Amino acid sequence: MIYVLNQSVIMNQDVFVVDVNIIMIKKLKMKGEIIMGREIKFRAWHKKTEIMFDVMEINFVNKLVECYKDHGKAGCIHAGFKLNKIEVMQFTGLKDKKGVEIYEGDILKATSQNIDLAIVEIGEYLEDAEATYCGVFIKLKDGKEYGLSSQETEFAEVIGNIYENPELLNDLNQDKEVTE
Repeated sequence: MIYVLNQSVIMNQDVFVVDVNIIMIKKLKMKGEIIMGREIKFRAWHKKTEIMFDVMEINFVNKLVECYKDHGKAGCIHAGFKLNKIEVMQFTGLKDKKGVEIYEGDILKATSQNIDLAIVEIGEYLEDAEATYCGVFIKLKDGKEYGLSSQETEFAEVIGNIYENPELLNDLNQDKEVTE
C-alpha cells in the first residue's frame, strides 16, 4: 500500500513533486523550509525477472512505473513497467544499525526485545487492544504487530526482503510452527 500526499513536499532544501496521480521522485532544487524529515522514495520488485529496481516515477493514471538498476561500471538498466507487473515498496525513513535503509517488505533481525525475525510493513496495525495505529510497523512470527521507530532500529539489521530472500520467510514460518 502506498500513502501519497497531494502537494509538493519541501525536504532538506529539495522539492519533491507529489501528486495524487503521479509521484515524481526526481528532485527539484529550491530553498525553503523543511516540512517532512524523510526522503520519499520507492523500490520495485519485477515479478517476472525477479530483479529489484529503484523507482524514479510512478504514474497512477497510466499505471506505469519508471525504474532503474545501477550495475556500477557495467552500466545502468532503465525501464518502464506496468504497475501490475511489479511490487512497489516504500522507504520507511528509517535505517538499521548498519545504516542500511529500511523499506516495506524488508526482513529484520533484532538483537533486543527477544525479536528474532520480523517483516516491515506500512499501514494500519493493532499494537494493543485499545487502539489501531497507522505508520511503520513490524509483524512478528506469532502475528503480533508493533510500531517501528528509530529507537528500535538501532538494535535491528536488515537481513533481506520478502522477494529476494523468500527462504527467510520459511525460517519465519517454521519458527512460528515450533512455538505453537
